[in-house]
Amino acid sequence: MIDPSGGFTLYDSVESIVRAHHPVAMATYEKRRQHEIQENEKLAQAKREKAFYIQGFVDGCIAVPVQPGRVEAWMASGGFASADTGALKKVPTGQLYAENIERLNREIEDLEKVIAELQGTSAMDLWKRDMETFKGDLEALWDEA
Repeated sequence: MIDPSGGFTLYDSVESIVRAHHPVAMATYEKRRQHEIQENEKLAQAKREKAFYIQGFVDGCIAVPVQPGRVEAWMASGGFASADTGALKKVPTGQLYAENIERLNREIEDLEKVIAELQGTSAMDLWKRDMETFKGDLEALWDEA
């Protein structure tokens, strides 16, 4: 069998295989966990920026046609100086309503819950969750056969 370093090893038992591969698996699950946290944080930040941008239209601080520098000044006033204003300016005018701010805020709350859950979850917890899913899927396949 191939060992974690890519060489071939003859293992004595299933336990020796698990002992050899466990650290690699846990490192991979930790990398996955960190990646999921980072991606959800980026998505939440983009939604915060979009909600604040839309708030500028709702409040009348930004109007169509957008004046040069106005969006940048508005975003900076809300602490979003590094926001991608080019992308925000492409938001369709049909989305510039207070209802969309409320929807974005709910989505942000949901993302923050996911982030908090991931931060409180260990690599081992993710692995166990995957194993339970695998077990359920495998049992479903056996039931179909």
